[in-house]
Formats: sequence, structure tokens, C-alpha cells
Amino acid sequence: MLFRSEKKGEYKVALAHFKTAFESDRHFCARRLMAEDLGAMGDVYMQLNRPEPAAEAFREAVEIYAVSGNRARVTSIMPKFLNAA
Repeated sequence: MLFRSEKKGEYKVALAHFKTAFESDRHFCARRLMAEDLGAMGDVYMQLNRPEPAAEAFREAVEIYAVSGNRARVTSIMPKFLNAA
């Protein structure tokens, strides 16, 4: 049980780092990096068993990738979105 608690703490630290990276990337209008941050946040939210914020993060990532024409990334993130939704 202790291991799960430690791992959950690590995920929360990772989530904080991705949120910080996202804010920095948003400040510089680095949309591709913002989408990567959102995808990573979605993955962490799923590990924390929080599908609603995961779905939102994945949806935003898909939207950014779609607007930029990155079909490969849309294709790779969409199943994660559908799984979380």
C-alpha cells in the first residue's frame, strides 16, 4: 500500500511540472509544446484515476494537433480521449 501512495505522490509532482510547462509554453504561444504538455497531463490524470480532467486535457491536445494538421498525433491521442470520456 505504501508503494501506491508514493507513486501517487510522484504523479502529482509530475502533474505540477507539466502544468508549469504548459503555462510557459502558452506564454510563448508554443502550440505544439502545449499539446504535448496536455497529452502528458492526460496520461498522469489517468494514472491518478481522474478520467474527467484527463478527457479534457486529451480533447484540448487533439484540438491543437488538428488545427495544426498533425494527423499522426490526433490519431495517437484520440483513443486516449475516448477511453477517458
